[in-house]
Amino acid sequence: MTGQRCGVLGGVERERAERVLDTINADERWLWVIAGRPDGGEQGGAWYVEGVDGRTAVLKISDPSWAEQMLLAEEAVGMVRRAGYPTPAWIRCGRTADGIGYQLQERVPGARLTSVDVGGARALISTIDLQAGLNPAPGRNWNDFVVDQLTRDMGNLCSASATAGASGMALVEMCRRLADDVDARDWPCSDMVHGDFRPANVLLMNGEVTGVVDVEAIGSGTRAFDFATLLSYGPIDGDAVELIVNAGSLAGGEQALRACVALVFLDLVRFAAARPDATPETTAFEGARLVERAAMVEALTNR
Repeated sequence: MTGQRCGVLGGVERERAERVLDTINADERWLWVIAGRPDGGEQGGAWYVEGVDGRTAVLKISDPSWAEQMLLAEEAVGMVRRAGYPTPAWIRCGRTADGIGYQLQERVPGARLTSVDVGGARALISTIDLQAGLNPAPGRNWNDFVVDQLTRDMGNLCSASATAGASGMALVEMCRRLADDVDARDWPCSDMVHGDFRPANVLLMNGEVTGVVDVEAIGSGTRAFDFATLLSYGPIDGDAVELIVNAGSLAGGEQALRACVALVFLDLVRFAAARPDATPETTAFEGARLVERAAMVEALTNR
C-alpha cells in the first residue's frame, strides 16, 4: 500500500471518527475531540480522545455488521468489571444514525508487550485465569463456535491455509491431528472468553496488567481459547510457551486447548492470506511460524 493510499484511508477513517464524535457530543455537556491514534493494532477503529475538561478516553468504532455485538457486550463488560476483571470502564456505547457502532472507554496507563518472556507470560496467564467462572454471556458460547468451525467449516479453513504452500499444508496436517475427534461436551463452558487475547490487547505497567482492551467479542466458554490465541503470537520465549500450554491445559483440558489452537492457527493463516498486502512469501512465512509453534503445542500435550 502506498503512502498516498494510506493517507487517503487515514483521512476517511478520521472523518468517520469525527462523525461519531458529533453523535456523542450532541448529548454530552463537555465536548470530546480527537487527540491521536494508539500504536499497533491490525484492524484499526481506535482513537484517543480528550474532553475540554481534561478527561481522556479511547473511542472504538465498528462497522454496522459488528455494531449489535458491541451493544450486547456492554452489559457483559460491566459484569466482569464488577467481578474484578481489569478491563477499562465503558463511558458510553451506542450506534449512529447510519449504523456505525461505537463505545467510549476509559484510557488506562500502560504499554503493550512486544515480546513475551517468562515474567510476561506469568502476568498474562494470571489475567486469563481471572476469567474462570465469570460466565458473562451464556448465549454467546465460544465452545460452539470452535466445534462448528472445526467440523462444518474445516474445509474452508484448510483451503485458505493451503495458499501458504508447503508450510500451509504442513500446518493443515498438524492442526487436523490437534483437532482430532473434537468434542466440547466435557469442556468448561462458564469461563469468560475474550476472543482476541493477544499482547497487543493487554496493557502493563511495572509487570502488572493495567487493562485488557478490545473485549467486544466477549462471551462464555472455556478460557482455553484465549490461551490458544496467546500462543499464536510470534515473539514468545520457549519457556514461556511451555508455561502457557500448561496453563491452558489446566484451564480447559488438553483436548480443548489443542482444538482451540488448531482453529486459531488455521484462522490466522486465513486472515493473513486475505490481507490486501499479502504475498505468497508473507503467507508462507506465517504458515511456517505457526507450524513450529503448533509442533511445540503437540509435543507438550502428548507427554
